[in-house]
Amino acid sequence: MTLIHGVRDMAAIRQLKATHNDSVSSEQVDNIRRMLLAMVDDFRCVVIKLAERIAHLREVKDAPEDERVLAAKECTNIYAPLANRLGIGQLKWELEDYCFRYLHPAEYKRIAKLLHETPYRP
Repeated sequence: MTLIHGVRDMAAIRQLKATHNDSVSSEQVDNIRRMLLAMVDDFRCVVIKLAERIAHLREVKDAPEDERVLAAKECTNIYAPLANRLGIGQLKWELEDYCFRYLHPAEYKRIAKLLHETPYRP
């Protein structure tokens, strides 16, 4: 039951406009991340929340652009740096990949095309 409460408490952070606002200072965003970590007693709650955000980013790929951008900004500001701070590189990488895809689609496609065309050399 503790995990459920922890994840639910972390969901309350989404109500803050600062989680997806470009004009918020890095100090404010850092305070939100610290608040998230302080809200939970169990580290697993944070991992569940990060996984939930990745699932959400996967789901919004066919959603309207404004919804994709909002989700990407939130993850860029809060969840990817949180995963980095916790040393969960694989989740951080996946969050950042989706965020870059939604926030900079033309650049993402250009890079993906270059990577696809470049032969792999170990």
